[in-house]
Amino acid sequence: LCLRLLSTQDLDVGDSCTTAPTHCVNGTVSCVDIGGQRRCREMCCGDADCAANERCALVGPAVPGPTFGVDTLPVCVADTAGNGGRPAGAACSSNLQCESEMCDATLRVCIEPCCFDAMCPSGLLCESARFELPSGSQTFARMCLNVTPTTPLEAL
Repeated sequence: LCLRLLSTQDLDVGDSCTTAPTHCVNGTVSCVDIGGQRRCREMCCGDADCAANERCALVGPAVPGPTFGVDTLPVCVADTAGNGGRPAGAACSSNLQCESEMCDATLRVCIEPCCFDAMCPSGLLCESARFELPSGSQTFARMCLNVTPTTPLEAL
């Protein structure tokens, strides 16, 4: 991810970003509200880009897409207690069984964001797919998959 840094972008990852406009070092889109606290977050392609106790999640601010749905960016967020740690492609029946904390409601496998094939476990490719956000809006995202889904991916 390439971002243009401005001299006003002086808030580091982890800093509170409660004022508008925000000045996060990774840009305004990296100011994310998680659990009622707005903090500057690190952009990511996958879990490997995040700290050991974090995961890469599609929870960045959503803005209207050019044709439909929304655009959002993946950012690093803290793991939820009880995270099961299953990799992309592993069978699951709940979000917390997966390292990414995303178990697809239809495929019943763990899915995780990616930017290129080498980030995915063996047998999976980094495919572009529609993803339904908790708000009900849909976005395009690249995910580690072994099939091209015909319906939007959606975490349980």
